[in-house]
Amino acid sequence: MHAFRLNSETFPTTNAELAELSAAGITVSVAESIDEPACQLLLPSIDALLVVSAKVRANVIDQLESCRVIVRYGSGTDNVDVHRATERGIVVANVPGFCLSEVADHTMALLLG
Repeated sequence: MHAFRLNSETFPTTNAELAELSAAGITVSVAESIDEPACQLLLPSIDALLVVSAKVRANVIDQLESCRVIVRYGSGTDNVDVHRATERGIVVANVPGFCLSEVADHTMALLLG
């Protein structure tokens, strides 16, 4: 199984993340943006698309020939065209606890500022 992880510079992959995916038999390719030329070559063959903040529009979803799941690291799925993914039979999920402590720290810093 092959997953493609976006936003890998803004939100770098962690050793724990890669270990969990590897233990499940999943190989991971990483990129910052869906617009990178190498990404376009990978899209038809991936089984899972993992995103943090990247926009996953219908034109990208239409290129996902083998994909079975799009996972948003964060609360909500507003950056994914859920309707188009559903039409293509791709499950869309999210990880609402992603960066929870970082958001809390940022909120407190803003309050103190």
